[in-house]
Amino acid sequence: MLTVLSQLEIEIVSERTKFGLTGAIKCGHIPGTCPLGYKRENQEDAIQVLKLDEQINLFIVCDGCGMQPSGLSPAEIAANEIAGAIKRQYEYDKDYLIENIEPIISEAVNTANRVLGTFRLVDEEKYAGFGSCVTACLTYAENDSDNLNFTFAHVGNTRLYIIRQQKDGSFAINQLTQDHTKAYELYLDGKLNADQYHTHPDRLRLTSCLGVFAAPEIQILSSRLKVNDIFLMTTDGYTML
Repeated sequence: MLTVLSQLEIEIVSERTKFGLTGAIKCGHIPGTCPLGYKRENQEDAIQVLKLDEQINLFIVCDGCGMQPSGLSPAEIAANEIAGAIKRQYEYDKDYLIENIEPIISEAVNTANRVLGTFRLVDEEKYAGFGSCVTACLTYAENDSDNLNFTFAHVGNTRLYIIRQQKDGSFAINQLTQDHTKAYELYLDGKLNADQYHTHPDRLRLTSCLGVFAAPEIQILSSRLKVNDIFLMTTDGYTML
């Protein structure tokens, strides 16, 4: 089962332990929630859940910054651009989408980056911080089999976790995305331990973000899903708890 989360709330799904991700997708149990969060007047996050067919599903979580008083949301723009690009390619040639998913989802993210960057080009003072983090994940089957695969594209400090059942029946949670932050770079260099990382002031200092960087770093990963796998997608509002 896939649960898309944002800010300070987890959507509790009673059937997740029964179906797992594969069963949940087939049965249509694809929840998502995007609450305002703690001490927030405006919603700067956005989610998209797009069921293209019985085997192909797209899940997007975006965490925006620089939202305008008019309500113009960079997170919503990014999510819509990515979802639209994937949907158009699916409608044009479904097989080509599956065979070339990594470059296609990467280009969709780059397109969203160019769209957000255009605002800054038009008015740099007004839209200097108009950007968004994003994690977009596509689940799909190859050759009409029952085995589901997934591919994700990630920029910034939104996160994708996988909760997987172990041989002893217990479940382990693993973060698949890497935080594109200055603190995470220090952590990778061995200059911070895990505890220090979660409280470091640079944990929110982004090193990659849509709309802000001309060529953002995009993490791409593809793998196969196992029975009872659960996805957890969050913004930093949840991971900072």
